[in-house]
Amino acid sequence: MSKDMLDNIAALKIDLLLTDKRISTLLKEVSVLNINDGNGNFHPDGLFSTEIFGDVGSSNRMQTLGYVDLKIKILSPIVYKFLISLNKLYKDIMEAKKFAIWDDKVKDFIESDKDEAGASTGFNFFIKKVKDIKFKDNDSDSRKTKINIINSKTADELLIDKMIVIPAGMRDHVVSEDGKPSEDEINPLYRKLMINSNALKNINTNGNLNVDTFRTSIQKAALDIYAFIFTLIDGKNKHIQGSFLKRAIDDSTRNVLTSSPFKPTSLEDAKRVGENDTIMGLYQFSKALFPFTKYGITNGIISKIFNDTNRYSTLFNFDKKITENVEVKSEDINKWTSREGINATLNRLGNDDLAKEPIRVGDHFLLAVWDDGKTIKLVFDTNKLDKDKYDYKYLRPITYIELVYLSVHQHSKKENAFFTRYPVGTIGGVYPTKLYLKTTIQNRKVDLVDEMGDYVITLFEYPNLKARLYNTMSPHYSKLARLVADFDGDQSTATALFTKDSNDEINNMMSTAAFYIAPDGTLISSIEDQVIKNLINTFMAV
Repeated sequence: MSKDMLDNIAALKIDLLLTDKRISTLLKEVSVLNINDGNGNFHPDGLFSTEIFGDVGSSNRMQTLGYVDLKIKILSPIVYKFLISLNKLYKDIMEAKKFAIWDDKVKDFIESDKDEAGASTGFNFFIKKVKDIKFKDNDSDSRKTKINIINSKTADELLIDKMIVIPAGMRDHVVSEDGKPSEDEINPLYRKLMINSNALKNINTNGNLNVDTFRTSIQKAALDIYAFIFTLIDGKNKHIQGSFLKRAIDDSTRNVLTSSPFKPTSLEDAKRVGENDTIMGLYQFSKALFPFTKYGITNGIISKIFNDTNRYSTLFNFDKKITENVEVKSEDINKWTSREGINATLNRLGNDDLAKEPIRVGDHFLLAVWDDGKTIKLVFDTNKLDKDKYDYKYLRPITYIELVYLSVHQHSKKENAFFTRYPVGTIGGVYPTKLYLKTTIQNRKVDLVDEMGDYVITLFEYPNLKARLYNTMSPHYSKLARLVADFDGDQSTATALFTKDSNDEINNMMSTAAFYIAPDGTLISSIEDQVIKNLINTFMAV
């Protein structure tokens, strides 16, 4: 969190995701996971309720808040973030991962062995003493501000048992072009919060049952919502401030130029790279096309594994070569459904070893892949796999690079971007291009089959797990002369286009002669450059 944001919270006494005890009387509760009521209308108690948030299109729907009843007290997310940044031990105590004793001399918790006199752990143990902590100060203005904010509150004000739900008009769901429902990223986070809090309905929180596990899950879900909201307003790399202050472009990627690895044998080659194509590695491709990547991941493979309304998923047990129904943690689901989680996954693609790691979910693997070298089949349920047709020795866990590739491969050579060489030298230093996806230096050609075993598509760039990643960009040979570029460290960016109008304009332009002919009548794209001229002159002199 930025220093300016901390100062604003301190000066204005902002209680983000509120502790106000009047919430339940001022606002209406959101308590149901369902979007619709079964009759085509928004459920009256759901996240899109017209009774809670107002009619679609009305001003009320952009202004009216709701709340989720947490069923238990947790720390206000902003306070929690401050506390664990002041001392990491606090987090381990609250989650019952470490034992500690209270030291009256230093007025703080001291890590200890569980057998030590006075040692304890858990949320209740921590919260009883939190207001007695004498935080260690230093010269950091940020640390001082956090301490002042915590000290300005009573013990009761540090806790919340209700979570604000932002107006439905800010996160209303939409329908995508293929007819599948899509919605704002914060809605699944609210559902996870309700799933965790609803689990407390049938237990006695005042009895002897240890509820720290439930509380930790609810605290984590509340933090995810808090973090998502703050990504919209805080920091140079965030949505609002970043839109105006950062010197960068969203959904763009920058790399050192390398020569093209392709040697097509004919114009009919299915994976031929044309003069309007730029070869791009999977890491760069998935980042440049992040909206497509996120949609492909969450609405493709992941949608068949994780369900917002069910904490159980069918995962792969590699030792037994079977799939099993397993309870999954909310953080595992969040890793594959949130913007931050998917971004972290994509960052793995820049490292050879991390990109090729099998995807683990607890003690299991995310998904099984049947791979005999020529055919790829995703196996969501081994009970449906024909053992006579598919030898189980070819079953293995899916890797990060495969999952991302399968989520975005359909966009290869279909999406437009502007390629820019830095520094821009001539008129050819910036030009529109198609993006060709390449995963590894030595690729694999495989047939992808569906769950029924029927042929779906031939993939020419399926990741070769024994080859090095292709982590760079390569313009077509014919573009080098006007780029004034070679391969001694020249850098370039590729900025993807997402609107229909801009893509239609580029596609139409590429079909005209003017796109290929310069004002002086010469070809804009040519394989001729100074290196080739020098080479030809050398041979002619001999």
